[in-house]
Amino acid sequence: MYFEKVKQLVDSGNLELLMIIAPPRTGSTLLESSLAMSPSVNFKVNEPFMRPVQDGFESDLGYKGILDSLESDSNNKNKVVVKEMSYWLNTNEEYKRLFSLVTEPILFLIRNPLLSMESRINKIIQSIPIKAKVSTQKYILDMIARDTKVEQWNLSKVSSDQKVIQLLEGEGIKNVSSIPLDQPNLDLQHQLLNYYARRKGYTDWDIFIKETAWVQEYSTLGEILSFSRQNFTSEASDWKSLHTEVEYLDTQRLPYLIVDSTELRLCPETIIHRICDRLGIKFATSMIHWKEGKIQLDEDQMKPQNIIWHKNLANSRGIQPPVEICPRLNDFPPLAKECLKETDLPVYFSLSGNPNRIRGDKDIFSTRFSLSVSPKLGSKYISAGILPKNTLMDSKEFSVRIQDIDPIFSSIIKMGLLSDINYVNKMSYYKDELIEVLHLIDSETKVDLD
Repeated sequence: MYFEKVKQLVDSGNLELLMIIAPPRTGSTLLESSLAMSPSVNFKVNEPFMRPVQDGFESDLGYKGILDSLESDSNNKNKVVVKEMSYWLNTNEEYKRLFSLVTEPILFLIRNPLLSMESRINKIIQSIPIKAKVSTQKYILDMIARDTKVEQWNLSKVSSDQKVIQLLEGEGIKNVSSIPLDQPNLDLQHQLLNYYARRKGYTDWDIFIKETAWVQEYSTLGEILSFSRQNFTSEASDWKSLHTEVEYLDTQRLPYLIVDSTELRLCPETIIHRICDRLGIKFATSMIHWKEGKIQLDEDQMKPQNIIWHKNLANSRGIQPPVEICPRLNDFPPLAKECLKETDLPVYFSLSGNPNRIRGDKDIFSTRFSLSVSPKLGSKYISAGILPKNTLMDSKEFSVRIQDIDPIFSSIIKMGLLSDINYVNKMSYYKDELIEVLHLIDSETKVDLD
């Protein structure tokens, strides 16, 4: 029903959809916000298909989200930027219907998967204390049961069991008798998370998470990610879905573009200009530089459990350089590492070499930008030889090039880089990761994800 209404507007010339498709944490909301500032664009809509698919509703409601974005202005000609995750569109092959409504090239956004995985894990972990979930509470309560050699308990009866109450209070879980343990309760969840952190040798949950992120040691977080498997397990499907959708456009001989968000952030004016030219929209300097507070998030994005995903963008003043230092494969828990090696990196490599990728400036590898780093992380990379020894002596800021902090992006985009023995020796800290890139270069085969 809603698909047909959107189709009528497209067919009548009153609606033109500008599509951005991406895996999570690749900078897609940044690109969406940038394009929405073009004088040619009237509206934007963020992930209209996520909620219908996630909640088990009809994907047709995604088109309702597009219609709602028009704000009762459907009688005029409108250009609308629509950003969606590749995974949600792959459900029931909804991308085939949606792509039939798009006349301009579809934008696929990619990013070094180790960085997008790192960002995603961090945001999932940060979101756990914000929204109470029975699944999270039950997981840690069952852990306490195992730790104290008690059989798993019936949560609905715990609050009336004095023995169990005393046991929990002995572990620092207070006010148990007044809290229904089979219902989500944020206070209880905070106490349980602090218990989990103490079990790992930290004072509380906040310190545990901060110190883990500071030194990029995510391998210990595999157990915690099971608290939010709904948010995490689709990672394996996101890059696979992206690959499927690109292949579909190839077989249909439909136009598309690929943008690497690292390249976008290294030379934003060049990349945004080229995107505008290909989409037939006007460029404006406000698309790369804007005043703080200019970015408008929708109501759902502003919810406490969601704003953490967009906080940096909301406080930004424009497209900023890529200052994140690439983690290593062994920094991740087994499930994430497997996704990276088997799916994410091969698809990223394949799409990076796609002739439809928008290229940045030729001098991106000589461009320098300022990077600040925490003392703990700085010490780690100084010891590894990635950062100069005087890094922490100069106000915690220093000048870097992209190949100094992201060898995955650099060696894939600049193929000859791995023939430079001096560079390879300097990047020996990333030996396993560069071997993966070399395997991909040597194979140069079509990505097979079946």
